[in-house]
Amino acid sequence: MRRCGYEFRRYYDLKFKEANQFQHKRALALTARKLIRLAYRLLMDNRLYIPLEG
Repeated sequence: MRRCGYEFRRYYDLKFKEANQFQHKRALALTARKLIRLAYRLLMDNRLYIPLEG
């Protein structure tokens, strides 16, 4: 996830810096949650994902 898209890599890095303990686990869980919310919304709206260019 964090290797694939610029948006997710940036989000992962932000959450990694915010966490005090278990940085990788916390950042990975929050990034996965963001991806699931995105996938759900795309499926409900019947749209394609067009990533932002960074």
